[in-house]
Parts: sequence; C-alpha cells; structure tokens
Amino acid sequence: MGEPMKRALAALALLTALPAHADTLPKSMLGEWCGTDVDTFVRGNCGEQYDRLIVLERNGFGNGDDYGCEFKRVIRLSQGSYFIRASCDGGTQAEELVIQTLGDELEMIPVTRTQDVYYICDPRSAPLAFVNVENNGKHVMVQVRDREARYFRVTRSNADMLTFSHGVFRYPTSTDPRFSMNYAGARYACEPRHASQQPRKVSQTHE
Repeated sequence: MGEPMKRALAALALLTALPAHADTLPKSMLGEWCGTDVDTFVRGNCGEQYDRLIVLERNGFGNGDDYGCEFKRVIRLSQGSYFIRASCDGGTQAEELVIQTLGDELEMIPVTRTQDVYYICDPRSAPLAFVNVENNGKHVMVQVRDREARYFRVTRSNADMLTFSHGVFRYPTSTDPRFSMNYAGARYACEPRHASQQPRKVSQTHE
C-alpha cells in the first residue's frame, strides 16, 4: 500500500471516529434577551424596560460589553433544555449552566460547582428527593420528601459525576443526556431549579 493511500485511510478513520454532529442551541433561542431577574430573560427593549442585556449565539453568549463565554460543550437534554459547559471572561472562568425556554421566557440556570446548586430528583416509584451540590462540589445534601436532610462528603469527583457514601450524582454526557442520581437503591432523574424554589430543611444529619 502506497504512502498516499495510507494517509487517506488514516484521515478517513479520524473522521469516522468523530461524532456525527454536535448539539447546538436552536435558532429560536438565539439573539438578544433582557434580564428580568437573576436567571430569567425576555425579548424586548432592554434599554427602556430592563437594565441587563444578554446575546446568545451558536458558539457562546455575552452581555454586549466586556463579558463573554465560549461554549465548549452543548448537550441537548431529554426534556428539551440544553446543558452548557463554557469558558468565560477570556478563559479565566469555567461555567456550567442549563438553558431552556418556558413560554416567552428564557432561563439560564447556573449549575457550576463553585455555587450551591439545587435539584429536584424524581424516581417515579418513590417520593421526590431534593438535592443540593454545595461547597465547591465537596458535599451533597439529599432530602427525600418528608424526611430529614442528610449531608454527605464527596469522596470522588470528575467532570461527569460526584461519588458519595450512599450514592452517585451524575452530570449530562453525550451518551446519557440528563442529570441523574443513584441513592439508597433508587435511580433518580434530576432537574436543576432556582434557589428560591428550594424547600426549607427542617432537620439535618451530617455523614
């Protein structure tokens, strides 16, 4: 086999090893949005009605001024929202967030581990669980409805999962596009929520 043919076959192997397509935000999400509160945006004249502007593009977003984020990974989740991993502020800051539309509103919910992030987790065959990822991803709080909250120290973590003594919390991947948790023998599908929707924890147990 000649050298040109070897190079052609090597290039073909590389191409076929790449994903057939990458997820991108739909056209309906792109363009200018005006902030109504911390994580919620609407279409409109930002200068007259609202004081915050954000511009969504296929490869990132910015505020029209000096702050911007470049998308490193976009994963379409099973319920139609999008999980984003981004490099922001000139590469000095990493962000993770979920972007979704609810009627005429756009929500951008931060799920970066440097913040406390709240999730509702549904096992379908058992009570709902409320989950917080806290303290830079070093602790996980799990509260099954009508039971006390339990805090667990994370024993192992990587970009796709957090492992603690009673379970595993997983982030979306291309092969499993959802937030999920294994806990106390049950598998939960999870969705991030605004902190304002978090129920009050009546008691806590640290483990």
